[in-house]
Amino acid sequence: MCPKVAFKLPGDKVVPMLLGIIRDKGRAFFLISSVLTLTLGIFIYWLESKIGQTRGFLFEHLPDGLWAFSLTAVLIVIWWRNPILLLFWTLCAVVMMAGFEFLQHAEIFRGTGDLKDILTYLLFVALALALRYFGQSHEA
Repeated sequence: MCPKVAFKLPGDKVVPMLLGIIRDKGRAFFLISSVLTLTLGIFIYWLESKIGQTRGFLFEHLPDGLWAFSLTAVLIVIWWRNPILLLFWTLCAVVMMAGFEFLQHAEIFRGTGDLKDILTYLLFVALALALRYFGQSHEA
């Protein structure tokens, strides 16, 4: 005979959390921005696969920057009320991004691994943080 185990679905905390984010205009902005930039980055990669071999910032670096912005926007949503942890986790993400580029440069991972990618990551992470701290979204 198996003992009865009561499982609590995470929905009882997740749904109110999401409703709180939606009501909070600043956090909602970053949540929507995250989804849009991630989707645009995926679309650019898809477009490149249909067009063929392409060159230039649009196809080589912009998707990476959009994904870096998306990740930073999610971190902003999560750590909205704790700027110290937001900066800590953002720094961890940037170190991981740069480390991934280094591993590509060392030919441990496939890819080019160049400085332009790292600079693109830094630019888009800085843009997201600037919007958080200097934009209208800091009111809540």
